[in-house]
Amino acid sequence: NITQAELIEALLSDGTVDLEIQSMATQPLNLTVEIPKASKDGQTFVHNGSIGASDGVNPATLVTNRSLYGYSINFTGDNGTLSNRIRLLIYAQVPTDASPFSIAQGTQIVGLKFKLNNLRPHYARGKIKSQTVNFAQDTLDIKALRIVKSGTLDLQDLFMNLKVTNGVGVDLRVKIKELTGINSNSGAMVSLNHPIVGSIININRAINQQWSNPEYISTEQNIPFTTSNSNLISFVENIPDRIAMKAEFIINPQGPSAAGNDFIYGNSKSQIHLRVEAPLAFALNQVVLSDTISMNMEKLLGNKGVKSVGFVLWANNFFPLEAQAQMYFEDPSGQVLDSLLFQNTLQAAQINSNYESINPVVSEIAGALLEENIKNVKAATRIRFKIKLNTSGAPAHAQWKDSYFLDLKLRAKLKYSI
Repeated sequence: NITQAELIEALLSDGTVDLEIQSMATQPLNLTVEIPKASKDGQTFVHNGSIGASDGVNPATLVTNRSLYGYSINFTGDNGTLSNRIRLLIYAQVPTDASPFSIAQGTQIVGLKFKLNNLRPHYARGKIKSQTVNFAQDTLDIKALRIVKSGTLDLQDLFMNLKVTNGVGVDLRVKIKELTGINSNSGAMVSLNHPIVGSIININRAINQQWSNPEYISTEQNIPFTTSNSNLISFVENIPDRIAMKAEFIINPQGPSAAGNDFIYGNSKSQIHLRVEAPLAFALNQVVLSDTISMNMEKLLGNKGVKSVGFVLWANNFFPLEAQAQMYFEDPSGQVLDSLLFQNTLQAAQINSNYESINPVVSEIAGALLEENIKNVKAATRIRFKIKLNTSGAPAHAQWKDSYFLDLKLRAKLKYSI
């Protein structure tokens, strides 16, 4: 979003130049187009070509295109004190075997039009002017949390770090105006309270070390959010699937570098990162997860001899988590046609006094669709699963480890009448 800059130099990683040369000479011409302050591998940009003869009324035209990949361009003009300037030179020569010709007084013999296309700098340096960029409503979607339809999450502790990174060679001033967590299912919104919200963050320019590896070093500011300096726990326990942010960036708030040493690389970025670290010790209370799968029930149950369908959900559970399961059969419009509730509960793993799982537990829960249910669900095209979760021993905070697992198998048995 940098829109105002006085370029001094740039090294291009992409882009082309279109050249259109016109000649009113009635003899062919040999042409050379040069950009004196554009070079690649030590060689100045030069394009050689030839153009046919004009008929004396309409100009002869030569159109060509050249890549500028890898070219270094100096934009300081002829005297080296300007910016955003580029000089093009065109040389036209009459071949030695050409016939003499005359041109009416005031006629332009040779003309040049050029156009720069899709220039992308690998590196650029100059003076970047002060400017403000507002993010009125930038939203981060956390799609994984959208399957949580209801219930509460009780956290033992929490830490969040907001990191602002500056990868551009200008000073940066950032003002976080608002951070709001939105639970789309409940409509609940919780704004994050912290001394930094509404305050100014000043970040120094990145460090340029061109021709080294890496070519620049980003600067950054880290702002910690803890349970003692913010309402972080209530913010996260709202289970937000969207985080809305309002922010203001002021680029070069003190003005451009007098020496023209503001810089940017093609991969330079200034970013805001939110990182949440939660000790995996928390309690779930009546948290409902919901998801759907496509299923053609007419194809499955179209045989009139089907009298009932039995389902068995088998689980080998090493999580300190017990669950109840229910299936909803829905038509294409989302209308619920019937449902199946598994009466029993998937049992949680055995835990010790520290609420750590020590042994997995195998359990099976069963449910069935009877003949009258089958009539209802034949028009179903999808099945919605709802799983209600509770931490074993809630409201105690159970420990969660990466060695925990939950193996599930679903079996179905159809009863036919022959």
